[in-house]
Amino acid sequence: MKRSSKHWLIALLSIMMAAAFMPAMIFAAENNGDLWYGYDDAPESMLPDDQGGIYEYFDFENLATGDFMELKITAVTSSNTSVVRVSRYEEGWEYWAIKEGTATLTVKFTDYNGKPNSYTKMITVTDEFMQLEVDSVGRDQVVPGGTIRLKASAKHRVFDDWDGPADGITYEWALENGGEKYARIDQDPADPSMAVITVNQNALESEDGDIDSLGLEVSVTASAQRVKGAGSVSAQKGWHADITAGYFDITPHNGEIDMAKTNATVTFTPQLIHYTKSKPEGTVIEGATFDLFYQDEEAKPAIRITKGEGGQYTLTRISKGSAELGMQVRYHSEDVDVDEQAYYYIPGFSVDLRDYNIYFKNLRNNDEFFVDEGGSIPMPKIEVWDPDNSTLSEDCYELAIYPLFWDQTGREKYGNPVDMSAGTLKLLPPAAGEVNWGQTAYRIVVTPKEGSGYTNSATRDLYLYSNKSLFNADIYMPGKYWVSTNGDEGYYRLTAGQTAVPSVKLNGQILKAGTQYKVEYVNNTNGHPQKTFPNKVGIYYCNAQGISPYYGGCDCDFRIVPKGTKIAKLKAGKKSFTVKWKKQTSQTKGYEIQYSLKKNFASGKKTVKIKKTKTTSKTIKKLKKKKVYYVRVRTYAKAGGTMLYSDWSPVKKVKTK
Repeated sequence: MKRSSKHWLIALLSIMMAAAFMPAMIFAAENNGDLWYGYDDAPESMLPDDQGGIYEYFDFENLATGDFMELKITAVTSSNTSVVRVSRYEEGWEYWAIKEGTATLTVKFTDYNGKPNSYTKMITVTDEFMQLEVDSVGRDQVVPGGTIRLKASAKHRVFDDWDGPADGITYEWALENGGEKYARIDQDPADPSMAVITVNQNALESEDGDIDSLGLEVSVTASAQRVKGAGSVSAQKGWHADITAGYFDITPHNGEIDMAKTNATVTFTPQLIHYTKSKPEGTVIEGATFDLFYQDEEAKPAIRITKGEGGQYTLTRISKGSAELGMQVRYHSEDVDVDEQAYYYIPGFSVDLRDYNIYFKNLRNNDEFFVDEGGSIPMPKIEVWDPDNSTLSEDCYELAIYPLFWDQTGREKYGNPVDMSAGTLKLLPPAAGEVNWGQTAYRIVVTPKEGSGYTNSATRDLYLYSNKSLFNADIYMPGKYWVSTNGDEGYYRLTAGQTAVPSVKLNGQILKAGTQYKVEYVNNTNGHPQKTFPNKVGIYYCNAQGISPYYGGCDCDFRIVPKGTKIAKLKAGKKSFTVKWKKQTSQTKGYEIQYSLKKNFASGKKTVKIKKTKTTSKTIKKLKKKKVYYVRVRTYAKAGGTMLYSDWSPVKKVKTK
């Protein structure tokens, strides 16, 4: 939300409001507009194991019309999958940083003219880098002789510690593009992340007379010594200030305010202040009238407004919702005429800890780990984050970690709480009579303290897996066609005559068939197991069992479909066409012909079934004259009650007479 120069409560807002998440502008579209994407930003630098995402739809601003449009992304690829891996995920794509190096993400999309287009973003995966933000503290406008305070916030991100070191960061401030002619910038010796800009009294004077306003560019560079290697890591940010001959501002009379808890209150008296070249410290305008109101009526349940004597207002937090308030200010004299509105936003919060996130600071926020038999991981260093990613004070909650078990009915049971001073979480052996799954689950429970104002408990599970248990492994058919039926569930699709030895991957390692695991194939139709890969069309699953020292098993489903065919000849007729295809009788029950006026068969397609394998031609009649039809053919077979189809043949087209 843009702020006018007459915003009030500016100093208040810099303290009381956490910055709301906004999607980053990732791509710049030359001469056309701006592109945004993602439920995560795509930074120029990432750490190994960092994850991001790209929405299937993103906004495009057409500068010719000013309109925003949704454009459909058709593909996202990485130029170096060993550095950054991309995969389809729900409504979009996700990308993972794998190891140090560089990769280019290419996003292909259909533009607002319906034409294919693409944009690229180069990502560097590094062991550490710097993140930096900068903003004003209070006003973002200044008059000659006045000052602006700036605050920089840098985070040194390191692979072994997501947050990185909190100290050891240096800041360097500078005025850019000749700005030293108009102002001076001084670093705060007590806090180098702060700087004060002092504007010259003659900043708006020139040989031709006075200037109404000008822009002032500021840059800050944050640097730190690298933790894992020699040299340093740094980041630079810019900031823009407006120097003006004069402006009005609406500010509170009181100081710091915290409305991040239930029943929090703030009382203030708004003031209209006029900043000019002769009075850079500002002059309070007496006699102005103020009216504080709900900009959004839905905010009433969140914040209560009470107006007292002398123009004093009290805001009381009564629920967790957000509120946008407006202030109407009016003042009229011979010299000054003000009749404007200003706005500010109080972010909502949740008092229910179930809406909060538990974050593992020292574990790169992972919650799944492979360890040796009887092995362990460091005790997690835990933080609790609110929905706006601000850290909740430890004074508000109590923390406990429990081993998690399940009885024979599947109900969860807690073991005795873990001694968090022990320093590690261990992979526990199975209890007497239980199957050794090679897994241990722990549940982290965050419970609100009495009187904190928070309710319910936040939980997060953490898993330790044995690197010898195939219960924790993935099994797949390398290079084969995977068909998803429901989220992660699905099957591999092979063509009759193909063979595939399943691969078993455990903790990133490909195991060796015959020495570390053995495979059995089962026909789902009749339940018959066999040791060798099946050669008949049907529905199957394969099961891999560990060979000592490996134990346990994993399985996957696969289907063998009939071989396909292809179109041999396509001949046009009067409002008709005749299609001929190559005969395919091996493990096949018949054919299907599909035709459409659309090349991609997206709509209006019709299918004709041929039930005899010896039939190799068909005339399709009652079509539109002088129209181009697209045609394809496939075979089918049946296993139990399930139809199995080959891939479609290459598409051919024909124009009717």
